[in-house]
Amino acid sequence: MKEDIIAKLTTKNDEYAYAFTDRIISDSLETDEWYEHFDDFASLLDHTKSLVRNRAMHILAATAQWDDENRFDSV
Repeated sequence: MKEDIIAKLTTKNDEYAYAFTDRIISDSLETDEWYEHFDDFASLLDHTKSLVRNRAMHILAATAQWDDENRFDSV
């Protein structure tokens, strides 16, 4: 699953990646279902492509509200 999420967020098809990112952000405003992938999203902050880093940052910001473990502080 992890590889699938990373692949979808880093695909060369930016329109698809944006739509997937938007879905994660929208879901994260209502539920913590994506929080389990927090470390995967954080790993994208080191990606060579700035657009991917941007996506990761927006996703992390949306999932931060579910961060009872203070993992966001280390990012």
